[in-house]
Amino acid sequence: MRKIDSIFDSCDRRKFISACAALLPVSYLNMLPDYLPPNSTSFSFEKVGLNLGSVQDQLANNPMETVNLINQLGLRHLELPDTSLLRQLHPILSGAGFKIPSSHFYSPYITGNWAPMGSMGMKLPKERDFKSVIEIAQKYELEYLVMPGIFPEDRGGLVVYQKIADKLNESGQQCQNAGLQLWYH
Repeated sequence: MRKIDSIFDSCDRRKFISACAALLPVSYLNMLPDYLPPNSTSFSFEKVGLNLGSVQDQLANNPMETVNLINQLGLRHLELPDTSLLRQLHPILSGAGFKIPSSHFYSPYITGNWAPMGSMGMKLPKERDFKSVIEIAQKYELEYLVMPGIFPEDRGGLVVYQKIADKLNESGQQCQNAGLQLWYH
């Protein structure tokens, strides 16, 4: 435990609170054995992972310190908040022994509506078709592609959601054909 403590020795109060807040979801991991199936007798961190979006500020400010802390916690699986980060982060993270089985992608790849991202000042990708997301996922040997939500501008009544569901079903079939699984949460 001293290794984790030493990371905070040089932190001021604000950095310490920020780092602790980022790791708060990890503190609930000790409760996971309570949720194991009745016939299961052990719990392993082998398949527990962390979405790097939950520590993106810490990762941007102190990448090596953040990666070292995640490593010390024993987490081996990481999920990226955007497939565009794979090119930059995959070599570093996989070289450090982490596995990256999944990544999020933005909903406009499904809805086709890129206006919300542009109006929020987000960088728009050069390739804007879902096939390009699948190609990136295959290149970096992902198992799962995750659409984390739909921009508020794309939400509507039953007809709107039915169209999105149809597009998700088509995209899910494309993923399946490519050896991937499509998730929505």
